[in-house]
Amino acid sequence: MALIARSFPAFHTLGLRALSFALITVLGVLATPVSNTAYACSCAEPTDASSKTVYGQMDYVIEGEVLTVSPRALYNRPPMVKFKILREFKGDIPEREASFFYNPTLSTCGNTFEIGEKVMIGVFESGETLPRVAHICSQMAVRHFLLINNGYPR
Repeated sequence: MALIARSFPAFHTLGLRALSFALITVLGVLATPVSNTAYACSCAEPTDASSKTVYGQMDYVIEGEVLTVSPRALYNRPPMVKFKILREFKGDIPEREASFFYNPTLSTCGNTFEIGEKVMIGVFESGETLPRVAHICSQMAVRHFLLINNGYPR
């Protein structure tokens, strides 16, 4: 201690408590994890033309009531949501209930669903065992398309 005090005169004037506090503060700041990854979902406002294009890419557009939601992937499958089909705008789903894969991560423009909620969604064939719900930005475009076509697409 005396060697440090002789080598660094400021140490002697600061005192042991002040130096300890400063050292702990610096170590605390250095030990705090820092992430330089930012997540955000940002969608462009759909135009009449872009919404027509996105609507054309959907295999199914339905209005449905959410029956079940599995927010996590199970058995190496993506999360699933099951709907009671209330209305079909595009495509033909013969069953009155249908399940689809979906992305629940909002930061990457995924969807969230609540049991009992009524939603209008666009769905596309993904080459997987079940079709996949389109991301939020596409959902906005599909709703825009239905709005400008009075809910009855041509």
